[in-house]
Amino acid sequence: MFEVLRLLAHEKKPLDAAHVAKTLGIPMTSTLRVLGTLEAAGFAERDRAGGRYRIGKAASTLSLAFMSQFAVRDLALPYLQRMTLETGQTSSLFVRLGWNALRVAAVLGHRTLMHSTPVGETRPLWGGAHGRAILANLTDADRAEISGQLDSELGADEQAELAGLARSRLVRGECYFEAGVDDCGWPIFNGDGLVIASVGFEAVPGPILDRILAADSVVHKIIAEISATAARELAGAISHYDHIPAAEIAFVDE
Repeated sequence: MFEVLRLLAHEKKPLDAAHVAKTLGIPMTSTLRVLGTLEAAGFAERDRAGGRYRIGKAASTLSLAFMSQFAVRDLALPYLQRMTLETGQTSSLFVRLGWNALRVAAVLGHRTLMHSTPVGETRPLWGGAHGRAILANLTDADRAEISGQLDSELGADEQAELAGLARSRLVRGECYFEAGVDDCGWPIFNGDGLVIASVGFEAVPGPILDRILAADSVVHKIIAEISATAARELAGAISHYDHIPAAEIAFVDE
């Protein structure tokens, strides 16, 4: 059942039962039974005309409940709104979930890119500035837990670059999903000095982005305020999932 739900959640278009059965390698009778159960519970919706299934409203409600478990989300939202108002860019908040950066909040701006930025999107920690801002500032113990995966995904030069990012705070690089676009991310720490999230945005490189990222820009002041507030109010705050080994919650979006 969970594999069917996962498939529906990550497809961009409605799926018919035959496609679900073939993709997951399960009998058609089992597929229809599972889809019927999910539909009855509101986790799937069926197009009455074409008989295709998409993710249902109950799943969206469950997703929002999951996002709300991260205390930094409520704290950061007012600052994300200010960042979007000042820059016109879509501002986002990411938290670490295993080997992934999970987008738990986004405030849409008028300069939104073609690539959609849905809440609930996951990407590898090393995929883009948002995740690297978290990855570069993990403790030695946390880094050791995922060192094997890093060794297989990143070369020596990239790992050396990560070590340097911890000193620079602002991480800027090519967008993980869209060519010709830059990712910009800043790590956020709790009162114990542990990285718990990152904030930032994706934007087209050029004079506008350079002004936004200038050392004396309003954005840097907002980032400093988020950091100060998190340090004051989130001492001891950790993820509900920190006790789970990274390998058990890796690549939740695949």
